[in-house]
Amino acid sequence: MNYKFPFICTPSVPEIVTLNNDGQTLDENNTWSDVRIRQNTEILSKDNYHKIVEKTGEELPEQTQIHATLTRIVGQVVFDIYRIDTDIQDPTSIVSTDVASVLDRVYQIDITYTNLSKEFYFTTSNDLLVNETFNQPQKIEPVLSENLTLSLPQQDQNPDLYNEEIRGSVRIKGLYGLPVESNVSIKHYYDDTPACGNTDDSHSHSAENGCFVFTKNRYKEQPDL
Repeated sequence: MNYKFPFICTPSVPEIVTLNNDGQTLDENNTWSDVRIRQNTEILSKDNYHKIVEKTGEELPEQTQIHATLTRIVGQVVFDIYRIDTDIQDPTSIVSTDVASVLDRVYQIDITYTNLSKEFYFTTSNDLLVNETFNQPQKIEPVLSENLTLSLPQQDQNPDLYNEEIRGSVRIKGLYGLPVESNVSIKHYYDDTPACGNTDDSHSHSAENGCFVFTKNRYKEQPDL
């Protein structure tokens, strides 16, 4: 008889858990096809690992320990944003000294992920099959200076610097997610400074010099009367 030993490593507040197909704690009556690995928190960190070790019935009595080298079970989405001249594969530095980054004046970034894996199970050959998916939003609010430039890296390193040799380039760190079977759909929306007097959600643009308004108790500047 052969045996499968699934090893799961997650933070002290479990971000992933092992359950049976009824959502209950695994017990001796469950078979391999009953095993489910499920995301247990709204947001995952990088610190989630797994490994499956297989042993035969003949091997087990000869071993007092079972060793496993765990690998990370999650991956992260990243967005690299930079200036280009003609080729998108050839990033180039920002030239203007008045501009700090490609995300100057951007005060909010909304991202929606579709078809992230919520729960999966293993086949007899230990391949992963997704059992349930979900959608997840992410909001990033860069901290801008008083002149509306973005200094990098931010305190929480998101946004971060993409490449030190490419001035003004930015890396946005997306969510960590469990393995997926199909493409994850991602929509993003950059929201920059509203026009003066306009604090609703439309955030229209203004060409008027010195006319910048931030909502949510951010920096405000109005033209002289």
